[in-house]
Amino acid sequence: MQDECLICGAPLEYLLEDVEMKCAICGAVERSKTRCVAGCYVCDACHSSGVDAIFGVCLAEKSLDPLAIFRRLTALPFCNLHGPEHHIIVAASLLTAYRNAGGKLDLRSALVEARNRGGRVPGGVCGF
Repeated sequence: MQDECLICGAPLEYLLEDVEMKCAICGAVERSKTRCVAGCYVCDACHSSGVDAIFGVCLAEKSLDPLAIFRRLTALPFCNLHGPEHHIIVAASLLTAYRNAGGKLDLRSALVEARNRGGRVPGGVCGF
């Protein structure tokens, strides 16, 4: 799990106000409060580009323990400590454990909904 800048490894900083920044990966320009101290910025879309791997892990998962599932998901290579993927992983862990414990739900549909809802949460919102 990466807890620093994906580009240069420098520590992250959280600004008080949004600043226009350009994504170092895709070039998208958007406003954000989060960047590294060297000025690198990675947009939410690029930051969570591996999020579809959550589906494969959850659909194959047999554990009843949401914390064990969460740990398995956060160990995936795309998962970063300060990434917006956590907005999806928490819900995915709980939904998967619920289904595995006998809860009645269509896990695939529930994961799609978790991805849709979690994907609307702006990156860095939990730090503010």
